[in-house]
Amino acid sequence: MDEFSYLALTAAGPDQPWPTIDGAAPDLKVGPQALYTYPHPISVPLDLKLALPELDAVRYQNGWSGVAVSRNENLLGRTDPAATTNPQFVYRTPLSLFSSKVTPTLLIDALAPLTTRDVDLATAFADFFSVVFNLASTPPATTFQVKVAARYAYSLTSSLTSAGEPADTITPSVPLVLVPLYAFDTATDASPASPTSFVSRLAAAVTAAAGTTGAATVPGQYLFDIGVYSSLKPAANQDGAVQQAVQETLPSKPLLDIRNRTYPGAS
Repeated sequence: MDEFSYLALTAAGPDQPWPTIDGAAPDLKVGPQALYTYPHPISVPLDLKLALPELDAVRYQNGWSGVAVSRNENLLGRTDPAATTNPQFVYRTPLSLFSSKVTPTLLIDALAPLTTRDVDLATAFADFFSVVFNLASTPPATTFQVKVAARYAYSLTSSLTSAGEPADTITPSVPLVLVPLYAFDTATDASPASPTSFVSRLAAAVTAAAGTTGAATVPGQYLFDIGVYSSLKPAANQDGAVQQAVQETLPSKPLLDIRNRTYPGAS
């Protein structure tokens, strides 16, 4: 019969998330393998859309995929040793992989609050980074490179349409603080109680800049753009000590680009 019944995926290691195939989750998961229903002709090339919904990009910072084909491996449909196919009759292709692992760069730019709680700015930063790095459970790698840009936005003009709805407004913004790169320690830098933590020093710098520019007295809101770089160094093409030395000089890859996080300003 010229038709697949299932497609089988094998995990490379324990605790691996299973993807969806064409929007469908696995029908059956047994140990390191998962089966997906795929009733399509064998003669038609596979055209699959694999997705990993709600994958934690900080926990799984890169990915590497490949494909191999085996045929006649399980002719009787059983797993007992007596049903094993003669190895000389099994057709297998080598595993074909992309040349290197892929690190995603996720852009999130819709307006959203820095935190949903009514707290001071340092605590709002702590809430934000606690969610990004999942600090409430098992913290990820100790240090992440982050960048932060802060500005203050206010409405210059406002009007209503003939229907009484808000019309377009002109909303300029004043630059306040730019942190090009900072080594964020997940063990200490998200603590608003510590005056030396990153969130405390960042909040103090933003507040001071808002006071210096006069933005703190103008009705508006703070806007923050925050970037997070992968804690995993890109792999070099050499081996041994040379590889380690090269890896130390390679820049980390951007992982998250989160823009337009808001915090209330003067009212």
